[in-house]
Order: sequence, then C-alpha cells, then structure tokens
Amino acid sequence: MKAGNEREAQRRAMELLTKVVLEQRDYALWDGSALTAMTDMVWYPPYMRDISHCHNCMEIGLCMEGTGKIGVGGVEEGRPFCAGTVVIVPSGVYHSQQNEGESRTRWRYIIVDERRLLRELPSALRRVIERFLNTTGRGGVYLHECELAARVGAIMDAMFECKKRLGEDAAPELEAQLLRLLATVAREPISSELKMVENPLRVQPVEPALLFVSENYGMELRVGQMARCCAMSESHFRKTFLRIMGVSPLEYLNRFRIHRAMHMLREGKQSIQNIASECGFVSVATFNRNFARYVGQSPSVWRQMHG
Repeated sequence: MKAGNEREAQRRAMELLTKVVLEQRDYALWDGSALTAMTDMVWYPPYMRDISHCHNCMEIGLCMEGTGKIGVGGVEEGRPFCAGTVVIVPSGVYHSQQNEGESRTRWRYIIVDERRLLRELPSALRRVIERFLNTTGRGGVYLHECELAARVGAIMDAMFECKKRLGEDAAPELEAQLLRLLATVAREPISSELKMVENPLRVQPVEPALLFVSENYGMELRVGQMARCCAMSESHFRKTFLRIMGVSPLEYLNRFRIHRAMHMLREGKQSIQNIASECGFVSVATFNRNFARYVGQSPSVWRQMHG
C-alpha cells in the first residue's frame, strides 16, 4: 500500500512538472550603470495568469497596491503579497506573479545587472553582497509585513522620489541608494515580525490615462487622447507620465497590448491576425515586431510553446 502511495505521489509530481511552462524575459542592459531600469507598472482586472519566468538581471519589486501571490521556482502557487511586500529575485530564478481581486495592482521595480554590480563594487561591500547572493538571496528573498520590508520599501521610495526630482542627473544618488538597499538586506536576518506597511505614494496624476488604456487598448490610441484624459497638454503629459511610470506613454501602451496578446495566444482560440487586430496593432507585421521585441520570440513560436 505504501509503495502504491509513493508511485501515485511520483505520478502527480511528474504531472505537475509537465504542466509548468517556463519563460525567459530579458532586460536590455545599459552600458552606463549596473542600475538597468526603474519602472512603475499598473495592472487592471480582469487579470490573466502569469507564466513562470526568469530574467537576465536581478529584479527588486515593491508592491504599492493590490493583492495576490508570488510563486518562486517554476511553481505558480506561492506566498501572498499586499502593499509593502518586497520581493528580490536574482537573475535566472523562475518566478510568477498572480494578481487577484477586483482592484488594480501596482508594483515598482528596480532592475540590477548583478555581474556588472559585483565587478564595480569596492572589495569590502562586494564580499558582503556576493555572500548574500550565494546564500540567503540565491533563491530569492520575500519580505512581507516585517520591519525589514518597511526599511527596504523606504529606500525604494527615496530612489523613485530622487529620480522624479533630478531626472537624468540622479544617477550618482540612485547608485548610492541601491548599494544601501542591498547592503541593508545582506546584513539583516530575514525576520517575520508583523508590521503592516502603509505607503502613501499613488499615481493619481496619470490615473485617468491608465484606465483609458485598459479600456481602449484595442483601438487606435494617441498620446494626445491620453493627455486629454488627464487635462494636460501633450508635452506636459509626456514628461509627467515618464517621471511617474518610468516609461513613455507609448511604451506603456505597447507593453499593455503585448500582455493582453499573450493571454489571448495562450487561450488558442483566435488567429494571430485577429489577436493583432483586437490588441490594437495596425498590421500583423507590426504585432510580430513588437511581440518579438518584448518576448524574444514570434507570436506563432510562443503559442506553440505556451498555448
């Protein structure tokens, strides 16, 4: 009877493994700094299922709004997140984010080129961070409703405020704050003390444009329309959107459309031409080019692997 139970457990484990789909999503590296990108991403329901994926860089995420679960190691079922949760995922570690509920979800991300970072650090700090990456941080760090999460979140808030205030001139301050963040995590034991983190930062100035995109992404949209939703001139809106969201309005729109297209491709019910049209792309060629840019594969190849 025991042997039969073990065989059944093995069968179920193999069945689970065959259903797990893994994906590589690489960031474009920047020659100027180990700090590759700082982005602000907002999702609106209905939410699609995220696929377990990894990156070529370290991803440091701070949840600003929303709830859901974070899965690590190629398994989608994971730990809960809410406002204040911090997740640090090194390069090559598979993870997924399943947003839940009826309200929007917002995360801030700091993307770090680990190899370049370690090459350029002073020796004493390099030893501390390298030891952290090879031990505690090797499989990812999850900080939820604890003092350390609040401290890391405060540093990330300061980084985004600095970027907002200084723009392109903020690089020295941002790199210094990044080192402080990593050293803070590397030096502190990972605790589970309960402490709810309140975060007042919001995206109100561009919120009408984000909602407009989520409701009309399948139509031909212009930045001027998004600006009018926010009662701004187009030039002021572009600057404000880039400052708050970390990407241009058109870049955000393209990312949103590609995420919706991935959801439709996984369902496998429509032709690629119909999906391209429904997601707002003027032609299949334009859709293919944008999809390959963000995902690294053509829509047809991606569908064969993940559909």
